[in-house]
Formats: sequence, C-alpha cells, structure tokens
Amino acid sequence: MPVTELVGHCNYGASHNLKEDCETLAEGFANIESLGNIKEVLKQCTDEVEFNSKKRDFLDKINQAINGLRPHIGAHSSMFGICIIWGEEAMTPNLEKVIKKNKGEIEKIKSLLEKESYK
Repeated sequence: MPVTELVGHCNYGASHNLKEDCETLAEGFANIESLGNIKEVLKQCTDEVEFNSKKRDFLDKINQAINGLRPHIGAHSSMFGICIIWGEEAMTPNLEKVIKKNKGEIEKIKSLLEKESYK
C-alpha cells in the first residue's frame, strides 16, 4: 500500500494520513532549524521596516516551534499539531528531557529576539 493511502484514526477521533503527518513534522523541524540564521538575516536588513518584518517572521516561527513541542505522556501530547500519544515505553525520561531542553533554548532565543531593535 502506498504511503499516501495510509490513513487511520487515533483513540481521540482524529483522522491521520501518514504522508501528511510526516510532512507536517518535517516542516516543524525545518522551521526550528531555520532559526539558526537569525543573526545573519537581521544583520543584512537595510532599514528598520525590513528589520521589524523579519523579526516578526522569526518570532512567528519561534512561537510555532514552542507551541509545536509538547512532550508529555498521555492524551495532550502532540508535535506540531499532530496528535502523538507517547506511551510510557516510547517517551523515555531522556527523550522528554531533550525535547524540554530544546524547547527551553528556543524560549531563550525568543526572549533575546524580542529585545532586539534595529541599529
């Protein structure tokens, strides 16, 4: 069966398409990875309007990343809006710790970026 046909339902009534879910997850992680070039992008801005526009774009990406990472065991866990019910065996304390650490780093970046102004 092709990946595009793999559709299922979770215990919470949502409909899932494996291909679409994988694309959403990949997009979420690519979004996080794109945050690595904030300084370079903002340094290249030639005026305050451009700077503020790019800053808003990055803050939107950061908020999406923060909201997208929910590493909890149970019914309220998701990654980038994809319902992922982590079982006890899948969500090891180490995995949860890594996700929370990265989420914390993203929150620090957000805090620093909010304070930045055009120079």
